[in-house]
Amino acid sequence: MQIQRAVIATIEFQPGVPLVQQIVDQLSVAISQGGLPHGAKLPPTRELSDLMSVGKSTVVDALDRLRAKGLVVSRQGSGHYVHRSSTTIKTDAGPDLQPQDTLSVVRRAVLLDNVSYVSGFSKTLTANSRVSYAVLSPQLAARLVALKMACGGMTSELAEQIICTMLSDGSYAKHTRRTVDRLYESSSRVTSWLEEAGCSVSSLPGEGLFIWTRLPEGLHAETLARKGLEIDLVLAPGTLLSKAPSASHFLRFNVAHSDNSQVRERFFRLLDS
Repeated sequence: MQIQRAVIATIEFQPGVPLVQQIVDQLSVAISQGGLPHGAKLPPTRELSDLMSVGKSTVVDALDRLRAKGLVVSRQGSGHYVHRSSTTIKTDAGPDLQPQDTLSVVRRAVLLDNVSYVSGFSKTLTANSRVSYAVLSPQLAARLVALKMACGGMTSELAEQIICTMLSDGSYAKHTRRTVDRLYESSSRVTSWLEEAGCSVSSLPGEGLFIWTRLPEGLHAETLARKGLEIDLVLAPGTLLSKAPSASHFLRFNVAHSDNSQVRERFFRLLDS
C-alpha cells in the first residue's frame, strides 16, 4: 500500500483542466507504466481524498471513470483494486450493453455471433434522447454502418455525443446501477401491497419495469379497469396486451408509478367496492 500512496501523492494539478479528468489521466498512466501494479489495492476513498487534497465526490467520480475504462475494479466491502489484466484492456472500448439475464447469457453462449440486440436509452435516460444502439457481430455491424451511410440516415450528433460521453466516463454505468437499485426497492414495495390485496405475483423484485399480477378469484381485469376510471385509477388489463384466454385474470402494473400510497389506497378501495 505504501507504493500506491507514494504514487498517488505525486499527482500534480494544472489549472484549466477538470480535477476529475486529471486524476483519471494520471492514474491511467501510472497503471499502464507499472507505477500502480496490477491487482494492487488502492487506498480508501477518504484517504485518496486527503492524499490528493480534493473532495471525496471528485475521487468517487474518478474511480467510476477508471472502472468504466476497465483499469480499476471494485469489490463489495473490500475497496478498489487495479485490474489484474489492465494491459490487455482496450480503454477506449465502451461498456457491455448486452442483456445479462440468464436466458440471454445462455443464448449467446450457444449461438455465439448469431445473436443481435437493438435497444435505446429512452427508458433509462430520457424519452427525448432519440438515440438507439445495436449490439452486433463485427461483420454485421460493418454492413449496417455501410447501409446507414448509403441511405443518408441522419441522427442528432449532439445527443449522440452526450450519450457517448456518459458511456465513456462511467456516468451511465453509475446511473443505471442507482436506477436498478431504486427499481428493486420499488418493486419489492409494490409486490408487497399487491400480495396484501390478495393478488398473486409470479415475477421476482427487480426483474423489470412492470409487474404482472393475477387477480383474486372471481374478478375480471377489464371490469375492474372500467370501475377504476371512476375513482381516477388507470389500470392495464391483460386483455390489452395479450390474446390468451387467461389474460382477463391479469393486470400489469408499472413499478415506478405504482409505488405510490394513493395508487395503493385506490386499488384497495376498488377491490372492496
